[in-house]
Amino acid sequence: MKGITDKQRRTFFMIVNHIGKDNAYEVMKGVCGKESLKEVSYDEMKRVLKELIEVSNIEIKIKPKKKKFRNPLRVKQGSKIIKLATHKQLQYIEYLKEQVGFDDKKFESFCMRIIKREKPLRREEAQAIIAALKGMHYVRWKAQY
Repeated sequence: MKGITDKQRRTFFMIVNHIGKDNAYEVMKGVCGKESLKEVSYDEMKRVLKELIEVSNIEIKIKPKKKKFRNPLRVKQGSKIIKLATHKQLQYIEYLKEQVGFDDKKFESFCMRIIKREKPLRREEAQAIIAALKGMHYVRWKAQY
């Protein structure tokens, strides 16, 4: 036998404060035949609360369940979760690509050497490309001055 939950207990006492202790316990005794909350099971309390809400004309607001936040930058592949490259990372790669002077064909071959893929899809791959491009940009910048 499953006992009542804290939420059921709070709801019951909220209604008790609204309609009075004697009336609430009378309804409970009429529905399940028990006088103490300790004796009432989970299912019996559901019926008691339903009856009390009807008798007392109280409007109970039921909160809708929150949807789980699904991060669009995470993709499940089998049992692994892959973190995709962020928009900022991809923008920064484009900026560094311009600074270094790579066209698309050079960039693809550069990516193939570093990450064995034409374009970075994962965060770690994007970070590796960024680090390499920053190094190349720094060397070119240092050579200018």
